[in-house]
Amino acid sequence: MSRSQTNAKLIFILLLFFIASIVYIEETNNKEKYSSNPTNINVHPGDSIQRAINNAKSGDTVIVYSGSYKENLVVDKSIDIISNPGESNDTVIQAANTRKDVFHVTANDVTISGFNITGAKKQSWYIL
Repeated sequence: MSRSQTNAKLIFILLLFFIASIVYIEETNNKEKYSSNPTNINVHPGDSIQRAINNAKSGDTVIVYSGSYKENLVVDKSIDIISNPGESNDTVIQAANTRKDVFHVTANDVTISGFNITGAKKQSWYIL
């Protein structure tokens, strides 16, 4: 076998290894991105519910512990947002901007449960 044939085979093997590495990395990233394992994200007084919503993936649950939260929330993914079980009456979300909805929902399959909501003049909920 000539030197040029050996070099061509070596280059071919390296190219196959490179392509296999790219495919493996892409599949690993997709598995992490579309993980079927939902996560619970806990929100305690002083934390931002919106930040938890932003960090959530579809299928996750945002659990809000008792306390007062002053926010207007945009829910743009399929998640559950619930008060910590048994703390519904003590989990208060007050509108930061009284002219806006406390929850503005723009995604399907959203569950919002167990909150005492106050301070919004605008009472409509938009569910798309």
